[in-house]
Amino acid sequence: MDRGALPLAVALLLAGCSLSPTSLAETVHCDLQPVDPERGKVTYTTSQVSKGCVAQAPNAILEVHVLFLEFPRDLSQLELTLQASKQNGTQPREVLLVLSVNSNVFLQLQALGIPLHLAYNPNLVTFQEPPGVNTTELPSFPKTQILEWAAERGPIASAAELDDPQSVLLRLGQDETEARGLAEGHLAAQGSLSFCMLEASQDMGRTLEWRPRIPALVRGCRLEGVAGHKEAHILRVLPGHSAGPRTVTVKVELSCASGDPDAVLILQGPPYVSWLIDANHNMQIWTTGEYSFKIFPEKNIRGFKLPDTPQGLLGEARMLNASVVASFVELPLASVVSLHAPSCGEHPPPAPPFPSSPLDQWPHCWHPVTIRLACLCFPTGGRLQTSPAPIQTTPPKDTCSPELLMSLIQTKCANDAMTLVLKKELVAHLKCTIMGLTLWDPSCQAEDRGDQFVLHSAYSSCGMEVTANMISNEVVVNILSSSSPQRKKVHCLNMDSLSFQLGLYLSPHFLQASNTIEPGQQSFVQVRVSPSIPEFLLQLDSCHLDLGPEGGTMELIQGRAAKGNCVSLLSPSPEGNPRFSFLLHFYTVPIPKTGTLSCTIALRPKTGSQDQEVRRTVFTRLNVISPDLSGCTSKGLVLPAVLGITFGAFLIGALLTAALWYIYSHTRSPGKREPVVAVAAPASSESSSTNHSIGSTQSTPCSTSSMA
Repeated sequence: MDRGALPLAVALLLAGCSLSPTSLAETVHCDLQPVDPERGKVTYTTSQVSKGCVAQAPNAILEVHVLFLEFPRDLSQLELTLQASKQNGTQPREVLLVLSVNSNVFLQLQALGIPLHLAYNPNLVTFQEPPGVNTTELPSFPKTQILEWAAERGPIASAAELDDPQSVLLRLGQDETEARGLAEGHLAAQGSLSFCMLEASQDMGRTLEWRPRIPALVRGCRLEGVAGHKEAHILRVLPGHSAGPRTVTVKVELSCASGDPDAVLILQGPPYVSWLIDANHNMQIWTTGEYSFKIFPEKNIRGFKLPDTPQGLLGEARMLNASVVASFVELPLASVVSLHAPSCGEHPPPAPPFPSSPLDQWPHCWHPVTIRLACLCFPTGGRLQTSPAPIQTTPPKDTCSPELLMSLIQTKCANDAMTLVLKKELVAHLKCTIMGLTLWDPSCQAEDRGDQFVLHSAYSSCGMEVTANMISNEVVVNILSSSSPQRKKVHCLNMDSLSFQLGLYLSPHFLQASNTIEPGQQSFVQVRVSPSIPEFLLQLDSCHLDLGPEGGTMELIQGRAAKGNCVSLLSPSPEGNPRFSFLLHFYTVPIPKTGTLSCTIALRPKTGSQDQEVRRTVFTRLNVISPDLSGCTSKGLVLPAVLGITFGAFLIGALLTAALWYIYSHTRSPGKREPVVAVAAPASSESSSTNHSIGSTQSTPCSTSSMA
């Protein structure tokens, strides 16, 4: 057979024909009922979200994405993958991902080669592995305030609400053409896409795809009045808001040890949907639009016009002599659909070998011309497999995850003792059976305290490893489903041996600390802990400058993010010490002479565990010298001096004008026209009102948060 005839041969082998009408006159009796998951399971990946938006931000320095994730259980697992688009060899721009969750989540994050900043709640999100990205603690805000908080840091490229996702794929760096393509249909009706505003029932296009944790509802029934064991699998994809071309990949896995099943696959969807079929068995194919096979994806085969109602599709199954509808599924517009059916019906008796006559070779078709134009048939012999031989499979069941279980052990240190706590409720959710829970010394076993297991030991017992700065041990958990015990290193910091310093510097070289601050000049701040602890990461949570009742309070760092454009986060020192700079300008009367710089810092384990964090607040007293009354002002700052000068100039000008008008009106002769006298305000008044006008954009090159 030549290569040109091969795709047609594949179609002849894989597709079935039907010469009957495409609709039934009589009612099809088939009562669809939910199918046992052991008999059929359908999972899918979709870009449809309950609420979402995609916007264009081609020139933004920081690309911002926001995910609101709702989980119905106390503990969930999530695979989150970030994928950067190709940018002609250039480095991908920085990305801020804001992750808002409503319950405890065990996160498996993949963001290779992406300069990622992650904002999340560390009390709810636990990483399977250290994320290796810059992290920021997300404030406890409602959804609207979270969007505002994210928009302050850069234009929002996408935002979405997802209900119980199992995995999420977020594609970054969409160029303007891609973003415009995603805006077709309903999104295009919004007009400008430069601003991301959550809208109900959105299609995120290629920007975001996700897989729900709960599989699709699979229903089935027996078609009355049809003999035999032929089964039908019907997949109906519902129209989405986007009407652009879409390819749906359909993976079909039927487990039939005796050979190919006698089955038909019916795929119905909107006109703009085409199908890419990947099946491990030969079967009849009946689709709308166009379809192709994974082994020959470039060969498109035209489908048929099918009914767009469940009753009509059941009629199609009956017309194709199916006696059982093994699976009937309706899905939102999806990109990938996987059908697993662990059992299938019996096969009909084998057909006789090929007859010698070309006309007799197709006994159930019409004239040979009709074979090419009206129907595609397959002989029963010489079938071509579309993928490797079938493998008997069983749908995976929920089993205990040792990695997730170990991440739920909370460590607390106080009064020269270490305490480890594991809540029974979370263990039950993971379906884990714990046979033993001890420290490195097996004689130190956990106590059962009703709703939790507790391990408690003083620093001087149970095999504690004590150094100058840290106390370490190992927790050992024996699980019924694991042949070997699970082990996890746990630590307590010796706070008495640690010293925290907060220093202000007048140059970016950080050579010599200073206790003076001069408005109008850049100030540089660094915090450090000594001695350094390699297992822990030092981070800045918040900082503010208190200038007393005269100057109020200036927020510098909040939620590990800079407040206002007068504050800049700097790269850490070679030792990992956090750094930032700020510019202070103010107008107050009386001028403050001193101030207090305070910062809340945290030592966080590099393993990603949040329960071993240590927080401290450090401060330093500063002297304020020679305030500069030119430059930028802090938004919301009290300006009594400016107001006094401006009001005084206005009052003097008004009084002078009134006096001159009184003299003029009482000295001129009646009926005599006098020359007009122009009265100008004093030069000093004009200068004051011009140079110190409130709200002048020339005097506010940068701003910070408001002062109290």
